[in-house]
Amino acid sequence: MPFQDKLAHAAAVAKWKADQQMRLLKSQSRVGEIEGQIRNQKAALADKALNLYAQGQLMEDDLKQVCDTIASLHEQIKEQHSLQEATRNERPPEQQVYTSTYPPTQQVEVQPVSMSGLVCPQCGRALVGSFCPEHGVEGVMPPQNSESQQPNSTASQMVCPNCGRLLSVRFCPEHGVEGVPQK
Repeated sequence: MPFQDKLAHAAAVAKWKADQQMRLLKSQSRVGEIEGQIRNQKAALADKALNLYAQGQLMEDDLKQVCDTIASLHEQIKEQHSLQEATRNERPPEQQVYTSTYPPTQQVEVQPVSMSGLVCPQCGRALVGSFCPEHGVEGVMPPQNSESQQPNSTASQMVCPNCGRLLSVRFCPEHGVEGVPQK
């Protein structure tokens, strides 16, 4: 499979995963809002019951409306949990075979990755971007007399939450943020 196809698929999976995570966060936020509404309704129920009791007018119908609202809010939470579960069970997009726009005889010049000239102050690794992909700290200029060391890294199955880049290390070298798990 051509490298372009693999790269396009990786980008599609990263975009899908970021979208999936955003939908989960929105749903979880909505559950938090609904739970807040439930707390407010329970407080209103308690206040109303106490006021009616103090006045000697505690009636069942006065409390049913608040209880119905609370039951409705609990149903909304169940719906959000079902939505979250369905979102978690989604599958990433299938790998597509993309046709190349280059004629088969034309050679594509691959530019080498240029180092930034910075090193990680913790491990001494030469950096491509401004941040160490292992430690997430900003790089510094290397000392004149020491060689930078670059430990071997294995694929971490993480993606950058900012750019969606598939990371082979813990932190994004461009943004310095910790990667999120790829599923």
